[in-house]
Parts: sequence; C-alpha cells; structure tokens
Amino acid sequence: MPKLISLFVTTFILCLPLTISANESTVDPYWYKNYRLKSHSIHASIFDGEMRYYTLNDHLINRPSIVMVHGVGGSSADFEPLVPLLGQHYRLIIIDLPGYGLSEQAKSDYKPSNYAASLTPIIRSIKNEKNIIIGHSMGGNVTIQMIAKSPDLAEQIILIDAAGMLHKYAYSKYVAMEKIDDIKYISQKNQNFFAGIIDKINQSLPDFTDMILSKKSREHLLKNNTTYISAISVMHEDLTETLRQLTTPALVIWGREDAVMPYQTAYMLQHFIAESKLNVLDNAGHSPQKDQPQVVYSAIRDYLTAQTNSSSPNQTSSIDLVNDSEYTHVDCRNKATTVNIPQTHFKKLTIANCPGIELHGVLTDELFIENSTIELFNVHITSQKTALVMNKSRLVVWGGVITGNTAFNLIQSKLDLNGVDLHVAKLAGSADRKSQVLASVSRLYKKKGQENWHGFIKKAD
Repeated sequence: MPKLISLFVTTFILCLPLTISANESTVDPYWYKNYRLKSHSIHASIFDGEMRYYTLNDHLINRPSIVMVHGVGGSSADFEPLVPLLGQHYRLIIIDLPGYGLSEQAKSDYKPSNYAASLTPIIRSIKNEKNIIIGHSMGGNVTIQMIAKSPDLAEQIILIDAAGMLHKYAYSKYVAMEKIDDIKYISQKNQNFFAGIIDKINQSLPDFTDMILSKKSREHLLKNNTTYISAISVMHEDLTETLRQLTTPALVIWGREDAVMPYQTAYMLQHFIAESKLNVLDNAGHSPQKDQPQVVYSAIRDYLTAQTNSSSPNQTSSIDLVNDSEYTHVDCRNKATTVNIPQTHFKKLTIANCPGIELHGVLTDELFIENSTIELFNVHITSQKTALVMNKSRLVVWGGVITGNTAFNLIQSKLDLNGVDLHVAKLAGSADRKSQVLASVSRLYKKKGQENWHGFIKKAD
C-alpha cells in the first residue's frame, strides 16, 4: 500500500499545476444572476445526473449561438468577463460541466471523452442553427473530441489554452523546466542537465494511471474529487487519432505566459487544423479571457465577423520552393542569439553550437544539428536519405512532417516530437544508447502501416 500511495502521489504531482491554476479563487456559483442569464437543467447521460447551463439572448434564434465549455476546477464563471461583450451580438450558452458549479456530482470518471460523449447530444438539442463552441483548458480538449466526431455541432471552434495535448511525461518535463527557467544564472547546459534528470525519473516510473483512475481508486484514493480526477484524466487520454480528424475551422488563442500548458502547443494545433488562425497573447497566462478579456473578445469578434474564415497559413506556406539554396551552415558559437534563417527551401541545413533557439517554418531536404538546443515549429523535412541527424543535441519539434528513407539518426541526443508525422521507406531511425525519443500525439507512417507515437519511443541508458 505505501508503494501504491507513492505512485499515486507521483502521478498526481505531474498534473498538480493544472489543478492549482484552476482553483486559485472561489467563485460565486450564482454569478450568472448578475447578468440576468437564465438557468436551465438537463439530464447528462454517462454521469446520470442533472447538468446546469445558462443562457442569454434566447430570443436571438436567427443569430449564431456560442457554447462555452470550461476547464478543470472551473465553472461557467470562467467566462464571466466575456459575457457582457459577446452578449451584445450572440445567444450565449454557458455550461457547468457535471461535477462542477451547480451541476450534480457523480461517481463517474470525469474524463474529457466522457464529457464529450455526454455534451454532444445536449449541445445539438439546445444550440441555434449556426453555432460556435469555445473551449478553455480541458474544455478545449472536450471541444476537440466533440467536433472531431460530430462536426455538425459547430461552424467554427475557438480553443483557448487547450489542455491535454501532450503526453504526461512530456508535460511534466515542461512544467519542471518552467520552474528551472525561473532560477537566475541557470545556463543552457545546466538546463539540459536537469531535463535529462527529469527524463530519467519519468523513464523509471511505472505508469499506474489506469489503476488510479479505476472506480475503487477514484472512490478511496481520490475521494471522488472532481478536480483531481479531471486533472489526471485530461493528461492521460491520447488524442493522436482525434487531432488528425479535425476539419472544422478554428481560432486558437493562447497566453504566452501560460504556466499550465505550454504556449508552443498552439503552433502544434495550427499544424493539425488546416483552416486555423493563431493568436498568441503577450502578458497573458492560462486564462486569457480573464487576463485580457477585451483583447480576447476583439480576437473572437474579428474572427467570427470576417467575410471568409481564411486559414492562418503555416510558416512554411510562404517559402520559395524554386530558388533553392544548396547548403547553409549556421554556427552560434555557443552564444545565446536570435537566428534568422531565410524563408527558403534548403538542400542541406546545418545548425551548430546554438544554445537555445527557436525556428519557424524550416523547409529542408536534410537537417543536421550539432551541440545545440533547438525548438522547431512547423518543420518540413523531405529527404531521400536520413532526414534528421543529431549529435550531442536536444531538439523539440512542435508540429511538422519528417519524410525520408530513415527519419532520424541520433548520437547522444534527445528528440521530443509533438504533433509530428514521420514518413519512412525503411526504418523510423537509429539512436545510440545515450539517445532517446519522447513523442506526443505523433505518428509513424511506413509501408506496412502506421503506428501512433505517444510516450517514450526510445529510452536513453
């Protein structure tokens, strides 16, 4: 039993920032009365209880309705700052998820997939003919799961700091590294050292999450606490398949200072959603609708009133594919610097001695990384040989496609793949004993079929 409790505590800690962030303050559950919203009760299947939702402007049947879905530890009140703003133009439907706000508690598993399955018929029955869904944090996860299976629920979706896209080990490393980054005088070399320690801890931990979320554990260990169960569940579900089914146009809003979910995830979502527009807001945290309600409202209003819901093109769409550069070599000489790589198609791109840089929209036939720490956003590598070669480096990729005879060759290197599709003719790649691959919602395509990559693919010794 002590070992079981220890495992539970470890798993819970991985999701603790999500829980803490969502419970920073106590909100009056009757807040809706201040805005003259109407309260409604409806039976929620799966949870077998009454769910509350609140509406404004029910007479606006010929205008679009906006359904709002909150996150872990929250309630309908999380959208309070937007009510007087969006209420000027739309019919509003704001939900208290089962187990939250004034909705009934249940003994069910409060996981996003259950919320999505329960909400889908409810939203279909109460929405206007034209509908938009806004999902914040776990609510964004729920929205993605609903709209992937039932695209008829909404013409557009708006995702605000959506939670649960990353594998729990990738997420825990992000949270820990965010704390380390706050410590002064920590060099990039030391950051890599700490990242390695975090990976080793994660590699050595058995994954008992399924057992922790079992009915008995939810009752005895978690005491049927909605917030704890949701926080663990949202990081446990795998959206690898779901994200590739999205066809509904989307506005993705993210606070750059989000300490709960990395803002880089927004770029990964942009990669998955063909018709998408991205707004990353400076000086905003995990709840931009609270930090900057007027800015968020303006972004939503501009998006919904645009004559055409044109996509925000990925960084690679403007790259010149005709005037190819043969070879480019970038050497940062171990100095923190900003690297401006031309938006063009390279035959071979080498990046060396760069301690912590970000690059968007790189398009190359071959990529070589040496002694560097790099984040790549929406990368496209297409090679007849080995697409990516890394030596003594750490690379995090946020959305992209890697195609090659072999996708990668790692030498004493760490590769994190977030929302990446790998297409290979032979092997996925090769890696020595000191290298590792950690993936989130990524997929390997090969001649004999495909396999989802979500977790450690290769562990370092």
